[in-house]
Amino acid sequence: MKALVTGANGFIGSHLVDALFQKGYEVKCLVRKTSDLKWIDREKVKLVYGDITQKKSLFTAVEEVDYVYHTAALVRAVNWQKYYWVNQYGTRNLIQVCAQINPGLKKFVYLSSQAASGPAARADNLVRENDCPRPITDYGKSKLKGEEEILNFKNKVPFVILRPCPVYGPREKGIYKYFKMAKWGIIPVLGREKRYVNLCYIKDLVAGSILAAENEKSRGKIYFIGDGRIYSWSQIGGIISKSLNVKGIKIVIPEKLLSIVSFFNGGISKITQKPAVVNSQKVLEMKQKYWLFDISQIKEDLGFLPKFPLSIGAKLSINWYRQNHWL
Repeated sequence: MKALVTGANGFIGSHLVDALFQKGYEVKCLVRKTSDLKWIDREKVKLVYGDITQKKSLFTAVEEVDYVYHTAALVRAVNWQKYYWVNQYGTRNLIQVCAQINPGLKKFVYLSSQAASGPAARADNLVRENDCPRPITDYGKSKLKGEEEILNFKNKVPFVILRPCPVYGPREKGIYKYFKMAKWGIIPVLGREKRYVNLCYIKDLVAGSILAAENEKSRGKIYFIGDGRIYSWSQIGGIISKSLNVKGIKIVIPEKLLSIVSFFNGGISKITQKPAVVNSQKVLEMKQKYWLFDISQIKEDLGFLPKFPLSIGAKLSINWYRQNHWL
C-alpha cells in the first residue's frame, strides 16, 4: 500500500508517517521547502515538495497512492482570512486533484477538529456527529468549511472525516506547556467554575486514523475521536502532577486577566506579524465549559478502542520529554 501524508513534518503527521511505515506502507510526505524535517526519517519516505494552497504542486504527490491522510492545517494566524485560505481552499485543492488524477484512491482521510463542531451545551449532553455544528472561532469555522469541501466530492472520492479533541504526546508543544508548569508545582485553571474537556493521546489518534482509512464501513462518515473520558482541568493537573511525582498547587487565573493578556497579545501580533498563542479567539475557546463529545459511533462502526487514558498517556509523554531534555 502507498500513502500520502500532508503536514507530514508536524506533530500528528510525523507520528502517522512512523506508524504507516511500521505497517509496511510506502509513504510520501508532502512538505514545503521551508519545513523543519527533524521528525522525518528521509531514508524511509519519499519527500514531495508542495503546498496545499498551490494546486499545481499537488499532482505529483497525489498520483499512484492508495490513501491520502490530510493532516496539514493552520491552527494560528494573524489574519483570520488565512485560516480559510489554508483549511478550506487548501483542502479543496487537494481533493480536487485526487478526483482528477487518482480514480483508484481507496480513502481520503481528513483530520478535522472538535473545533469544527463546537462545544457541548451541557455535561450530560455530549455532542454527536449528527448534531448541527456550531463552531465559535475562525479556526473551527474554517475546518468545518474544509469538511464541506470534501462532502462536495462524496460521489467522486471515498472519504472519512475525523474530528479529534486536543491531542497530546511526544513532539507536541501546546499541551506540553501544561506539563512544564506542573513540573514546577503549578496547576493553572481558568476562573472559579469547572471546565471539562476530552483529550486524545497521539497513539490513539494515529491508530484510529489508520483504522478509519482501511475499514470500508467508514466511507462517507464523520467520526469524533478521543480517549472517551471526561476531564476537568483540575483533574488533568492532578494526574500530570502525580505522574511527575510533584505536589501541584492550583492557581486560579481570572478570566478578565486572560482577556487583557489576549488584547495586548493581539496588538503585538499585528506589529510583529507573528500569531499569538493566547489571542481573543483562543480565550473564547478556553472559556467554554464543556468541550465534550461522544465517541460511540467510531467504536460501534469500526471497533475503535482507545488504549491510552491520561493516566497512561501522561507518563509516556513525560518519559519522552525527559529523554529529549524538554523537562
